[in-house]
Amino acid sequence: MFTQESMSLLKDKAGYEYWLLDYIGNVSVELLGKGVINKYIFRDDSIGVTAHINAYDSLFGSAKADLLNNINPLLLTASYKIIDMVFEWVLTENYDAGIFKDVPKSGKWKSPSTWKFIDKIERLSDNNIKYPPIMQLDNFLINYYYSLYENLLQFRNQIVHRNGFSVEGGTLRVKLDDGESLILGPSQLDSLMKVSAFLIPVITEDCKLGPYQRALIRYHLDQLAETHRLPPFGDRCPLLFNVEYHVHQNNGVFTIDLARVRKRLGETGRDREIHFNLDVVKFIDDEQVDKCSITNDMVPDTDELVLPGVGTI
Repeated sequence: MFTQESMSLLKDKAGYEYWLLDYIGNVSVELLGKGVINKYIFRDDSIGVTAHINAYDSLFGSAKADLLNNINPLLLTASYKIIDMVFEWVLTENYDAGIFKDVPKSGKWKSPSTWKFIDKIERLSDNNIKYPPIMQLDNFLINYYYSLYENLLQFRNQIVHRNGFSVEGGTLRVKLDDGESLILGPSQLDSLMKVSAFLIPVITEDCKLGPYQRALIRYHLDQLAETHRLPPFGDRCPLLFNVEYHVHQNNGVFTIDLARVRKRLGETGRDREIHFNLDVVKFIDDEQVDKCSITNDMVPDTDELVLPGVGTI
């Protein structure tokens, strides 16, 4: 179950919806830290720090305001479709593995890909259903996404089948026939797109669910607390930086002052959770002899990082 081949099929199947949300919402940019993070250069022989500040267009900047008013409903349905495809893939993997063999009475064919949404939601409530390793390891990925899947269904149907929605000032309003309403402002819609699209690179292992990525997903899920109706995590939006640390070999080792890095970045983050990727540039005297990169999930939670020396002085 959940082989690399099946993960590749999921990625291909969700390709268009993921591309759409990634293109509009800068999903991979935020998740992987491409192009939007600030870079700081530290030197072990200087108290100064060089900062390179990057800027990027927000999804809800003025240039895209008119576009959003027209495609807000599409963004919700595309987000829902990704969640649906992930859970449908999970059900198909379970069916093929023999975890269950009975099918809904309303299903004409056995494959979960032909089931109604409500049938898939009902079967997913079965505790015997198996999930891919990353979802089992961090089971909030099951619980919170399942709640979004269940609670958004009727609103998705109202948009697709009844045109029962309105958009004003970037806010999407969907009202059901019984009077229940869903209101997603610009920030909630942005979070819905991101938590939906996050699923694909995380499940297919294109992106490791490290501390930064985990905190980021939980933060965006908190923005949707009124939609998934589960307790919020209370996480603030984490910050991810690139740090380049120039260090000279001393007594046969290279010593990186991580406490100094965290203190400086913390002054920028203002009590927000700080994460950083670390590029270590190694010098012997004035000559650069090596460079290594450490991703944010591998940076140790210590005051110092000591790396073995290179050659001899």
